[in-house]
Amino acid sequence: MKLAATIALAAVLFVAILAYCFPRGRVSGRPGVLYILVAAIACEAVLVSILAAQSATRVRDLLTDDYAGIGSLAGHAGGDPSGSGFVAAQVAAFPQPAVSDEAAWRSWQRRLRSHLKNEVYELDLDGPRPNAPGQFLQRTGSDAGLLRKEFAIPAADGDLIPAVMLAPVDAGSPLPGILVIPGHVKDGRSGLAQMVLPVRSYQQSAARELALAGFATLTVELRGFGMRGPPDFANHLIVAYNAILGGGFYKKLAVDDIRRALDLFEQLPEVDAARLGIAGVSLGGELAVEYAALDERIKAISFHSHGGRTGPFAGRDAPDAAQPHYCHVIPDANGIMRKEDPFLLLAPRPTQGLRGGHEPFPDDGLFAGELQAVWTILGAPADLQIETIPNQGHLFFVEPATRFFKEHL
Repeated sequence: MKLAATIALAAVLFVAILAYCFPRGRVSGRPGVLYILVAAIACEAVLVSILAAQSATRVRDLLTDDYAGIGSLAGHAGGDPSGSGFVAAQVAAFPQPAVSDEAAWRSWQRRLRSHLKNEVYELDLDGPRPNAPGQFLQRTGSDAGLLRKEFAIPAADGDLIPAVMLAPVDAGSPLPGILVIPGHVKDGRSGLAQMVLPVRSYQQSAARELALAGFATLTVELRGFGMRGPPDFANHLIVAYNAILGGGFYKKLAVDDIRRALDLFEQLPEVDAARLGIAGVSLGGELAVEYAALDERIKAISFHSHGGRTGPFAGRDAPDAAQPHYCHVIPDANGIMRKEDPFLLLAPRPTQGLRGGHEPFPDDGLFAGELQAVWTILGAPADLQIETIPNQGHLFFVEPATRFFKEHL
């Protein structure tokens, strides 16, 4: 209807311009053709302007036309069309203890850890370990005083997990071992390479720097990145999508990969299996926390550029909300726990959380206090370090992490 009215208006305007421009008796020849062209162009410009002005309200107009006769309901669907209300209404099945009692908190940790490990992640920590980790060794070498071992570790689905161990040459005795988990990288880039090679990135060559400081480190390539991503394989967004289609989720796959890497790592002759830590940045920091929450073989945890939020996992309902990365999603998360709960499962083990003062993902101001309260209840207030590094952004903070692991491993 609006379009028909606009065309009719343009036609009337065209006739009016012709009537004004053509003197009686001069309707042919070159001047007449010129007048016709001018009139057509003018009418086209008017028509385009009118249609452009209508485009901003076109959807609303169409809805109004469709809902004609419904009255005040037009444009007001009501209810919960985005589903965010359903998410917000969920109640955690494992609520935190309401008392400052050590026994209550330890019981809560056991119950939530058991549920996450057995029902959510289905992580078998009691299964057989590889009895000959050397069979997965692909290549060895040395550089800048570091021994390098490159592995291809079989994953649960038959995929191969690229992994690199670094340790000081001729250490003489087993060293504390640190699993180092990389964060997001762009398609065609490798988080593993950015961790183990002297290259410039927000990962800060952390696995290499920690090895130079006297640790054995093992870094894996996450699914959908580097050697397991474009251009040869799907990126992590597609991996996450496929995982959900298959009844799982991205972090479930990643956590199982990390478990298999740790099973190998702790058996290497360079590593003291009684002194194992884990560190990561961004998505790697998230996975480091999620994994250590489940596996108490990890004795110290350092997460970087991750965390800082408490409360329920919020749904999204804004019309212009960005599409989230499904690699972060745990199905039914709100029905199980709160955002801070995986961090609380780390207590009272030594834990370090570092973020830059210019971190793009803001802290809610409650995170550090809620964690500190639980470490205090469990008798280890000094073993939690949550710190903001001034004038820094989203990156791995190598020097404070090195000091932390030297103290706690």
